Amino acid sequence: QYGFKANIIENHDEPRGASRFLPSYAQTPDGIKMLGTISLLLRGIPFIYQGQEIGMRNAKWSSMEEFNDISTKDQYHTAREAGLSDQEALEVCSRMSRDNARTPMQWNDTRNAGFTEGCPWLKLNQNYLTVHVQENVEDAHSILQHYRRLIWLRRESKWKDVMVYGNYE
Repeated sequence: QYGFKANIIENHDEPRGASRFLPSYAQTPDGIKMLGTISLLLRGIPFIYQGQEIGMRNAKWSSMEEFNDISTKDQYHTAREAGLSDQEALEVCSRMSRDNARTPMQWNDTRNAGFTEGCPWLKLNQNYLTVHVQENVEDAHSILQHYRRLIWLRRESKWKDVMVYGNYE
């Protein structure tokens, strides 16, 4: 009765939540805000995984050589053995790979998304030119600002008992 559940949309072992839970037509800032709203206003402890708060989505993968995750490589071979074509197996792996959540954090639109001056272990998500922290900080209506307002609402003493400890009937 008194325990809290963990509200998790993303973690390092799952594809990006916006890509996984939203149909392609809803993978917009409004759709991603809705997903965040559900997570942060549920009773329990919300966890926000790096990049979720700015609307990072799955990367576009061109070949199996771009993946680093051994599980994704195994899944590709299993899909091929089951009769899928190279392209079909790549599409399945691209959709569900853990590497989607492991691409470098997108800080800005500079080289390597501002993540490193070196060579990152995985390719960058191609959308880093428009989906990054700096863009979200400067836009009052961004996904990041929406997450900040939701976190404020959960912590605000007037609403905390309802948002954090409330019951659903």
